[in-house]
Amino acid sequence: MGYPLKPELLDEEARALRFIDALNRGRNTYWNRMVRTAVEELFGITLTDAKSIFEINRKISLTRDDPQWAEKVCLKAGIAKLTITPAYKRNGLELIRHRHAYYNFFSPVSNADVDIVSNSADQKAAAEKLIAEKRRELKSISDAGISVLRTEWPFDAAQGLATDYPELQATGNSRRAIRQSVGHAIFRTLDEMNFHLQIFIGMSAFPDEMISGAHGHCALNDPRRLFDMSGIFDRYSACTFEILNAAELSSLDIVQMARIFCNVVPGGLWWFSFRGSVYQSNFQYRFEALPACRSTIIATDARCMEWAYIKTRFVKRQLAQFLCRQIEEGYADHETAMYAAKSWLHDTAANYYVKNK
Repeated sequence: MGYPLKPELLDEEARALRFIDALNRGRNTYWNRMVRTAVEELFGITLTDAKSIFEINRKISLTRDDPQWAEKVCLKAGIAKLTITPAYKRNGLELIRHRHAYYNFFSPVSNADVDIVSNSADQKAAAEKLIAEKRRELKSISDAGISVLRTEWPFDAAQGLATDYPELQATGNSRRAIRQSVGHAIFRTLDEMNFHLQIFIGMSAFPDEMISGAHGHCALNDPRRLFDMSGIFDRYSACTFEILNAAELSSLDIVQMARIFCNVVPGGLWWFSFRGSVYQSNFQYRFEALPACRSTIIATDARCMEWAYIKTRFVKRQLAQFLCRQIEEGYADHETAMYAAKSWLHDTAANYYVKNK
C-alpha cells in the first residue's frame, strides 16, 4: 500500500510521511477504520499527517511508564478478564493481575519426545517414562489452580483413524505408533482431570521456510480436519474442546461438531479471520444452531492493551449490529439478544477460565 519494505532505512520524518500515505491508501478496510477510531478514543489524536504520528508516538511512550494505563484501557473497553499465561510479564499487563485468568501451553507429545522414545533401546519403557513425566506436569498445573490448556493435537489422522491406540512393544514401533500411543495416554489423563482444552485450527505453515511475509503461516481451510478429530471428542468426553479458528470456511464445521458433541465449544476467531463479514456469518451460524451458553467469541494474541482494545471494540460493534438486525427482523427480542451477547462476550468464557467466580 505504499509503505516501504525496509522502513528502518528512512529517517523518522520520512517514515511518518510514508506511513500516513499508506494508511490513507487503505482507509476502506475495517481495520484501518478501527485503528484510527481507537487512536482518537484512547489518545485524542486524529491521524492526518506526520505531526500526528509524532504525537501518538509521544503519548504511547508516556503510557509505558503509567502503571494505571492498562487498567484504564480495560475499563474503557469493558474488559473484565484477560486470559494469560502465568509467566507473561510484559507491556504493563503484569500490572493488572486482578484481571488475569490463567491458562498454560501444553505439548502432549512433541517431535523431540518421539525422537527420544524412537531412539531408545527399550521404546516401551521410554514411552512409559515420558507419559509419567507428562502426567506429573499436568498435576502440577492442576494443583496451581489452572484448568485450561492450549494444547497441540498429537493424533495423525491423515494416516488412519485418530482413535487408533497401538500397544507399544519394546522395540520396532513406528514413529506414528509412538505418537498415537503416547497421545492417547496423555489425553486419557486430561480427560480424568477434566481439563478445558484450546485447540487451534485453520492455519498452516508455508511449505517453503523462506516465505516469511505472514510470519511463515497462512489461513488454510481443511474440510476433513474436524471430522478426523471427532473420534477424540467422543472418546474423551470429560474434556471440553474450545476450537479457536483462523480459517473462514471452518466456521460452519465447528458449529456442526458442537451440535453433535456437547463438549465442543466454538471459540474466538484468529486474526486471519478478523473481518466483519466473517464475524457476521459466525454469529448467524451460532445464533441459529446453538444455545448462546455454548460459545465464546473473542480471542486475541494482543500483547498490549491498545491492540486488545481495538479487537474487542471491533467484535462488540459487529455483534451489536448483528443482534439489532435479529431484533428488527423479528428473530429475537431484546432480552434474548442481551442473553446472547452476555454469554458470548463473558459468561461462557468465565465458566471455563475463572475459578471461584
